[in-house]
Amino acid sequence: MDHITTQPELLELVDFKWLIAAERRHVDLARLQRDAHYADDCFGCALRSPCEPLRRCAQHLHDQLAFA
Repeated sequence: MDHITTQPELLELVDFKWLIAAERRHVDLARLQRDAHYADDCFGCALRSPCEPLRRCAQHLHDQLAFA
């Protein structure tokens, strides 16, 4: 089965950036979209957060980004 993904909307990326900033973590949005290891690290940090909106946003973006 093919996995079809779409690029996230800019607003979703900015939401993630500001939500994770509350965790005292800076995110480079361009790098997040092109570097699988960096993205995994960022999403891992977000998924461990006690902030439910951050966890939901991270999971949604993770599902949308596809790395070769």
